[in-house]
Amino acid sequence: MTFTIDGREEIANWLGGASSANPSHTAVGDDDTLPTESDTSLGNEIFRKSASTSVSGQTAEFEMTLLTTDLVGSTIKEMGLLNASSGGDLFVRTVNADIDKTANFEVRLVTQIKVR
Repeated sequence: MTFTIDGREEIANWLGGASSANPSHTAVGDDDTLPTESDTSLGNEIFRKSASTSVSGQTAEFEMTLLTTDLVGSTIKEMGLLNASSGGDLFVRTVNADIDKTANFEVRLVTQIKVR
């Protein structure tokens, strides 16, 4: 998982009590280009959905589930955490092994941010 420059700035503002838009959405895409800290979006976003958020101590967890009906026939290669339903700031981006999505299963995506 790679934290972006924009994401680090937003997290610092969020934790410092300054005005910021905290992460609220998870997006997935089908680009496998390695993430960099200068990324501002996914390589090729194909789906975005609200993420549930829970905070416990110094850990914030963001969870989104792709239902059996979501993205059937798509190959998911990347995931990102953002602060808007479209556009917005990209906090983190990761590229994983391909997930060939079918109607036979759901995919649960969980991102944890721990502050030390």
